[in-house]
Amino acid sequence: MRTPYRLHQLCRAVAGIVLLLAGNPAHAQDGVNRALQLPDGSGYVELPPNIFASLDAATVEGWVRWDGERSVQRFFDFGAKDNECYVRRNAVSGLNFLITGPDGTRHRIEVAGILKEGEWCHVAASTGPDGASLYFNGTLVGRSSFTGSLSGVAGTHNYLGRSNYRPNQVEALTGAMDQVRVWDHQRSAEQIQANMFARLKGDEDGLVGLWDFDDGTPAGGGPDGHHGTPVGVTEFIDMELP
Repeated sequence: MRTPYRLHQLCRAVAGIVLLLAGNPAHAQDGVNRALQLPDGSGYVELPPNIFASLDAATVEGWVRWDGERSVQRFFDFGAKDNECYVRRNAVSGLNFLITGPDGTRHRIEVAGILKEGEWCHVAASTGPDGASLYFNGTLVGRSSFTGSLSGVAGTHNYLGRSNYRPNQVEALTGAMDQVRVWDHQRSAEQIQANMFARLKGDEDGLVGLWDFDDGTPAGGGPDGHHGTPVGVTEFIDMELP
């Protein structure tokens, strides 16, 4: 039975209030690092809409572990169907980054042969005036001349672990992620490497979004909060930083 729309909206609002009352923790008080685990492809985190709409340059990064046999799985997908920016794993073409232009043109970077199932890796996608760049474990692995960024995609739905394009979860993530960050500038390989193994405080220069899951929720740890809403089966597991 489908939940009535108004009830669904009320449940989401209550979840947001609970996260807000929990404060804006940069990480858990007990010092334990936690990661978001999506064990069966039914769960994801929805971030607030339009939180990246002003970013003419950006870097999105985080640790990801792709598990299971699902052939296409998304780490993040910001925007809307046919007007989006995402990073995913494709069983054929490998690590994929895509961003659409104002005219709907799809600009892609695809790097095959570098992902290993069940193994943690660090992925970063940079967009803006210097062109688009894709980094794997702190190393530049692909570039595009496209100079658009998150301000050029629709901000309706910002997801961690699922697709804007296929709402039936065909491309959902089965695996885990940690230390998801969004910056308001294009970061170099050296900048990415400098703190990819560190836990941030949340007040770093240029940081606009941080989801480290250390308090066992998808609460935002960045300067403006941006608390996420968990949907479906989501787990928060204790682990060392990769």
